[in-house]
Amino acid sequence: MLHLIYGLSGTGKTAYMIDKIKTDIENGKKVFLIVPEQQTVEVERTMTALLPPSAQLDFEVVNFTRLANKLFRIYGGLSYRYINKGMKQLFMWQTLKTLAPLLKEYGNNAAN
Repeated sequence: MLHLIYGLSGTGKTAYMIDKIKTDIENGKKVFLIVPEQQTVEVERTMTALLPPSAQLDFEVVNFTRLANKLFRIYGGLSYRYINKGMKQLFMWQTLKTLAPLLKEYGNNAAN
């Protein structure tokens, strides 16, 4: 569901939003907070301080570019896929294993 929150300065918009996000996370919902591009990092920092650490599993601050990329990855539309941390480690392991004979100082460790 999409919620639009608007009002004059000092009317409690931020407090309402934080309470709503906490309630939705406690009820097992995924929550996306859409913010302007230039506000993304600041809002992420603020929300990280205000929400419990476990909230990061179900809460994400997105700007319009991030939202578009996320939707394209889920529903198609992008010609590339992001790899996860495990895949990166597998690629690094395979590379080090292949290059181990060429590494003079760390060759034995790299092979293992």
